[in-house]
Amino acid sequence: MRHDHEERILHNPALTARALWHFAASFREHGDGTAPELPLFVIAAAMMFHRDTAEQTFRMQFNSGLSKALEDCPDILAGLQHRIDFYALDALKGLQVACAARLLERVDGRRFAGYRALGARLPLDIRDDAESVSQIFACVRRLGAWFAAEDNTSLATRLRIGL
Repeated sequence: MRHDHEERILHNPALTARALWHFAASFREHGDGTAPELPLFVIAAAMMFHRDTAEQTFRMQFNSGLSKALEDCPDILAGLQHRIDFYALDALKGLQVACAARLLERVDGRRFAGYRALGARLPLDIRDDAESVSQIFACVRRLGAWFAAEDNTSLATRLRIGL
């Protein structure tokens, strides 16, 4: 992972948009087919913007689960609520770009708007397989799978955050 991990993502809403597409696609694949709701995108973005979290999670197995990630790397929780608050606007910008580019589609959710990944794969002209970018995408794919296995209340409790 590069030393400028957070800065590269934050100053590039197109990269954030692609990462959020991976999150939504993984959530759909590993869940019940529903689209993740807005707060989950903000939480996932705050986690992927954090270099230590991204480095820890991209190497893990999908079936390891969130509990194992938190056990192996308690730094994931350190300052998470602050990161969620601080990075919310950047996450929303990435979400807006993803919707404008037709990577994600807004759908009705239970409590908040949901966003569904369009297509089975990112369009060829915006895929990127550079190692540092693929690690970010691997991180959010795992987060999507892990978040899909939890209800919002237990996820908030496990992550020690308020929704």
